[in-house]
Amino acid sequence: MMTLRHVNTRQCVKEAWAKVRQLTKARSKGGPQDPAGITAHVLNSNYAAVSTDSRYRTPPAKQTAPTPCQYVTETVSNQLLQDLITYRHGF
Repeated sequence: MMTLRHVNTRQCVKEAWAKVRQLTKARSKGGPQDPAGITAHVLNSNYAAVSTDSRYRTPPAKQTAPTPCQYVTETVSNQLLQDLITYRHGF
């Protein structure tokens, strides 16, 4: 009985694909339709374990703006623009 249970897909991709080809070739020649022991649950568990980094740590939060933030109101922005126009014209 051929299974993919002991194939390390991270270290030997060629071997993994060779096993897959053997399994699919056996299926097309009237071999067993479902390899014994390989279920969706087994495959999901295997790939979940392989793709999980047990040493992963969440990166620290980044600050994109200084705190506390000062919000500019419409009145303040109008005054700033008026001052800019006045300054530019030299009044």
